[in-house]
Amino acid sequence: MDNEWIDSDDLQKLSCIGLLLHNAPPQLIFSKTDFISKLLSKAYSIDFKCYEEIKNSLLNIIRNMTKSGIVGQILPQDEYLRDESKKVLENITPRTPAYEFYKTILTLANDSIKDTILRNEELSEDV
Repeated sequence: MDNEWIDSDDLQKLSCIGLLLHNAPPQLIFSKTDFISKLLSKAYSIDFKCYEEIKNSLLNIIRNMTKSGIVGQILPQDEYLRDESKKVLENITPRTPAYEFYKTILTLANDSIKDTILRNEELSEDV
């Protein structure tokens, strides 16, 4: 991915990148971490509202991810999000916009896994 639009400091271009990425596959979030990190950092440094819009657009990629699996088991998509976000967090600077973004993904994945475990326990009790 070309960084020209990010490097330009143009708020409108940054917003457009966020809109273009809205329908990206979830794998992009993890395969282009340098690009995502730079985009979030640049937006954060220029305009907090723009940063929030881009961050939410990227998080919607994760939230709208299609999930399927076997009843009684943790969804593989949640495991993927958990494992990949942990890998990224090990390699980026804490307390940066990118770190907070990937930490949010980890939290979403862990919460979903906990919900699945609770549902499975409830189903087991009903049997």
